[in-house]
Amino acid sequence: MLGRLSRLFASIDHRTLRELNRLEQYQKVLDLYERTQFTDSTERELSRRQYAHALTQKTAHDLVREPTTPGTTDEKPVEKQGESRPLFTENVGPELGTKKTPEWTQWQDRALMACSVAAFGVGILLAFRYNTNSNFLYDAKKHIVLAESSKVTFNDVKGVDECREEVSHIVDFLRSPDKFHKIGARLPKGVLLTGEPGTGKTLLARAIAGEAGVKFFFSSGSDFEEMFVGLGAKRVRELFAEAKKQAPAIIFIDELDALGTSRDSAAAYNRQSLNQLLVEMDGFQETDNVIVIAATNFPQMLDSALKRSGRFDKEIHIPLPSLPGRVDILKLYLSKVFYDESISPEALARLTPGMSGADLANLVNIAMLNAIKQGRSSCNSQDVDFAIDRVRMGVERKSLVMTIADKRATAIHETGHLLCGLLTDRKKRLRKVTILPRGATLGMTQFEDIQDRLNEFRIEVLADLDVALGGRVAEELFLGLDNVSAGCESDLQDATSSLYFLVRGGMFEEFTGIVNTQELGEKVGTTYRVKVDRAVKAILNDAYQRAKAKLTKHRDLLGKLSEELIERETLTLAQVSEFIRQYSAREGKSLEDFRGLE
Repeated sequence: MLGRLSRLFASIDHRTLRELNRLEQYQKVLDLYERTQFTDSTERELSRRQYAHALTQKTAHDLVREPTTPGTTDEKPVEKQGESRPLFTENVGPELGTKKTPEWTQWQDRALMACSVAAFGVGILLAFRYNTNSNFLYDAKKHIVLAESSKVTFNDVKGVDECREEVSHIVDFLRSPDKFHKIGARLPKGVLLTGEPGTGKTLLARAIAGEAGVKFFFSSGSDFEEMFVGLGAKRVRELFAEAKKQAPAIIFIDELDALGTSRDSAAAYNRQSLNQLLVEMDGFQETDNVIVIAATNFPQMLDSALKRSGRFDKEIHIPLPSLPGRVDILKLYLSKVFYDESISPEALARLTPGMSGADLANLVNIAMLNAIKQGRSSCNSQDVDFAIDRVRMGVERKSLVMTIADKRATAIHETGHLLCGLLTDRKKRLRKVTILPRGATLGMTQFEDIQDRLNEFRIEVLADLDVALGGRVAEELFLGLDNVSAGCESDLQDATSSLYFLVRGGMFEEFTGIVNTQELGEKVGTTYRVKVDRAVKAILNDAYQRAKAKLTKHRDLLGKLSEELIERETLTLAQVSEFIRQYSAREGKSLEDFRGLE
């Protein structure tokens, strides 16, 4: 055997290593392979495979072999050859490439993963710390927007005279703070502007900055929301620090509800931003000369600690403009465009109840765009009328082709609304009735308030229900119950939902008693719910009977007027009044039942 091994050692190649592996001389294979320098690549690869096999078998034998316990035998423990070698060899075949065991490969992958994560984290921290690239994940100054000079003044704020006077003393304080500090007065730390969208909250804040001539920092509540915890609080600190450097200054935070939502319902990262805002506002000194003005449409969502005195000392509600306010707003926006004498700001203001300042600006712009589209250099009353229809009714559907049956059904439906409105004592008058499809409707009957409605009275609610059901009654009288259209469904849905709200509010106490359950929701009992359902059903049934009695009495006029509407497609109040007077004179009927005719 020894002679055969000697002959094998004389020429080392893969066959020699394979024979040693067959003889289970694994340690010899390992030693020979590590001492041999291979010149042929093919031979080197074949030898490497034998070396890997020997290493695997050697490792397996070492793991399953149990060591002999000293003292159990007279023989001295024999030191095994190669026992001092490590279990896994770090460098296997340096000239062939590294061959690792599965355990080693798994450990190496985990180490590489940990290093990659650590390197990525360090890169993010460095980007945040030094801001070397403003487009990489985070721009350190994007939440700080400084309006160098606000050109808006109080002359540009119309329709909210009382609110403008309320904040005028803030302008005086920012202009000459020493005058107030001498007598111990301090600047309010915060002013909260509330109101419906488009009423001019942001415009009023810019006017304050423009009048005072101070720096104006603009930010939005959503600018402080980030996926990284603590980043929102950091931005709050930076915003206030920058404002203090350039004091006197105004910080305006729009949509404050995105930042100041109650901490009971806010996420953890948002609570940190809110807590930082509370600290910054409460930490102001009297001589900081920095005031925070915030605007929100949902003041009920704000945290109670944010609204308390010492942070937002003033809460100013900006309402929708009244009739005089709308006149002033329209005069302001009309002064910036060309229009002829057919447009009267006073008349236009009466046609736009419930519109905000932003709505009126949009209305004037749509009228001017339509004038340009028609090839005119100035807008007139027709352009304004188009703009009102566009805002309230939607886009005119010129491509829609209505059949004669659809036109007749729509005309009868709208004429039913029209006559019920003229036969009912309401503080509204007709503007127009049309069967031209716009938006989601095939026709519309528009009534306008004679004056702004500050309260809603029961008699007016009942009159509105009669008008709402007038379209359904008219279709039943002329088309039959089986041919009632789906347009009646939307009228009934609107009337039912509004009536449920009023019944729960206690307006019809003969059904439910004097109790208001609008805010209780599911807390009310089943017995009360049944009473509400019965009340709504009874009130709607009474309104249906009143509308049916009125239209049945004037059935012939209803048919004639609907035919006139089919022919002209649109009728104004003047045209309707003239038609009814001519019909009454021709038929010898009285006009005493009609109200609101010109």
